[in-house]
Amino acid sequence: MIRNLRDYQKLESKKIDVTLKTINLHAILGVLARKKKIQWHLDMAPNLTVLADKYCLNRILDNRFSNALKFTSESKSVFVKAYENGLWIQVEVHDKAPGISPEDQTILFSKFKP
Repeated sequence: MIRNLRDYQKLESKKIDVTLKTINLHAILGVLARKKKIQWHLDMAPNLTVLADKYCLNRILDNRFSNALKFTSESKSVFVKAYENGLWIQVEVHDKAPGISPEDQTILFSKFKP
């Protein structure tokens, strides 16, 4: 969280360089998939590309997949689907992790609950 705040401050003060490049999304997600020994199922065109800053894209994807990586056991699967949706690329993640209990869901966005 602290790293995110520092990066946000750098971005706001224009002390962070953003370099847009065409990046192969399938290749980036493949690298993330190999970080943990779980079964990843990537459903996307192998030539699917995005125009993005590589550092920022890696941070976004790492944040997006961190819970799937953290809470999915090695015997389970994570399913990732990416596709063009108009001018955007839609990325969906489905996993078999236990999720948040119904009791905890009721207080999820409450401030400072024990």
